[in-house]
Amino acid sequence: MLRTDEPQRAQGRPLGEVAEAVLSALTENPQTARQLAARLNCAIPIVEKTCYRLRTAGRLAVTGYIKIAGSNRPVALYEAVIEEPANMTLDQIYCGRGAR
Repeated sequence: MLRTDEPQRAQGRPLGEVAEAVLSALTENPQTARQLAARLNCAIPIVEKTCYRLRTAGRLAVTGYIKIAGSNRPVALYEAVIEEPANMTLDQIYCGRGAR
């Protein structure tokens, strides 16, 4: 039997330390994963994986690609996605989750 009077549980886990640091660093200007790793003093693969996960979750967006010396392909520039509170429900505002 389905009960409709139960409150809905927030989906997902809270962000980790690296994800929070990446999002706060990207509020100023777009950066590559390697630039973020150097700025946060963190391993490059960890920052790359975190950027991938945040991008699939809709918290990061690729704003463009740049060519960097020493790389064969253009590198993605990441930017934090800031959502307006008008598009969000109260649960999303208080739980810190963006509108989906």
